[in-house]
Amino acid sequence: MRVIKAVWELENLGKHTTEFELEPGDDKELCDLIAAIGANEQEYNVIKLDSSLSSLLLPLAQNGYSFIESQFIFLAQYDDLKMNSIQQRIANSISVRPMALDDSDAMQRLFYEVSLGMFDTDRIALDPHFGVQVSAKRYINWLKSAMQGGSQVYEYIYKEKPIGFSAIKDMPDASQEPFLGGMYDEFRKSGLGMVIVAKDLQIIANNGTKAAPVAVSSNNPAVWKLYLQLGYTLLQVKHVLVKHA
Repeated sequence: MRVIKAVWELENLGKHTTEFELEPGDDKELCDLIAAIGANEQEYNVIKLDSSLSSLLLPLAQNGYSFIESQFIFLAQYDDLKMNSIQQRIANSISVRPMALDDSDAMQRLFYEVSLGMFDTDRIALDPHFGVQVSAKRYINWLKSAMQGGSQVYEYIYKEKPIGFSAIKDMPDASQEPFLGGMYDEFRKSGLGMVIVAKDLQIIANNGTKAAPVAVSSNNPAVWKLYLQLGYTLLQVKHVLVKHA
């Protein structure tokens, strides 16, 4: 079991937070596992466990943990994508514009769009202890921190209008992960999400590297269905449980 003191969440959520990542074999000594978790709990606690450890769901529930989502881990490369000729033509017509923290107009537009509830299906937005606005604040802080750390954020332009964004970071194995992205409010139901995902992989391919796996919440069926339609491979499912002190 990995125990992570998520100190960054104090600014985001206003609570001292511990994250627990359970690994295969952690279910062998249940009493010791529950004791170790209890010894490291803080105000807000998050457990992530592989679906192969589903036998732990009930014991964890009996110790105050509530299931809030599963994370689907997907992987694909640009050449793997399944797009028809119309989707391909639209993708080719979308331009990409790198964003920078010192571009105040662009960043104000991005943060405003996030504040409208772009990520309203994630575990923070759905948790009555937090809600959509706290979730939005968390994502804005995440984007700022990621960009300061060297991650690149891109804005997508279609018919001269900004329609959405993606954030891509370098991974230790030299791959790149499109770790965050979304459609702007006006375009959330436009059907353009599929080509935005394709553009992410195209950017990574053009950078001469491979895409890393991405995580999608089970609470967002529109997105994980999109990944399946595009030909992504499902690698892993992780269950996520939370507990408030």
